[in-house]
Amino acid sequence: MTDVGGTSDAVAFVGEWNGPVVATSVHAGHELRPEIAEAMVLDEAERFREEDPFTDRLAAVVPDHVVTRRSRFEADLNRPRREAIYRTPDDCWGLDVWRDGELSDELYEGSLSTYDAFYDALAPRLDALAERGPPRRRRRATGPGVGEPRGQRRHRQRRHRPVRPAGRALHG
Repeated sequence: MTDVGGTSDAVAFVGEWNGPVVATSVHAGHELRPEIAEAMVLDEAERFREEDPFTDRLAAVVPDHVVTRRSRFEADLNRPRREAIYRTPDDCWGLDVWRDGELSDELYEGSLSTYDAFYDALAPRLDALAERGPPRRRRRATGPGVGEPRGQRRHRQRRHRPVRPAGRALHG
């Protein structure tokens, strides 16, 4: 597990990351930094409803996946950086989230650090995946002789269907 935003166990990169598919679960988390939790007035049930609990179970279907444990109310990791931190109710569906009505600059900067740390940890893994490119597709052999040694394929006798004269086929 990787240290993100100053707290251990905030994100888990699971698997070898050498396959063609990676799943992400960026909203499964419910944890908050202590200073964010102190500033928050949103009740637990409302917060849980707006997070996407159990999406980590969907991501786990893919061998290579990433699961975050931080709440989207700390940093919404699937938004662009400039929109990732909910400062006012307009940023998060009209919800009153913060004790003073707006997230302080200090807490905002800390949450941006969480966001940046996540993408700093994710980037090299995705870069390596992109560098490998898509898996090469092997052509699948089909037809007569599949599974026979190469030399025998050429020398097999071919069976031909008898050809009916065109005139008889057309006129019955």
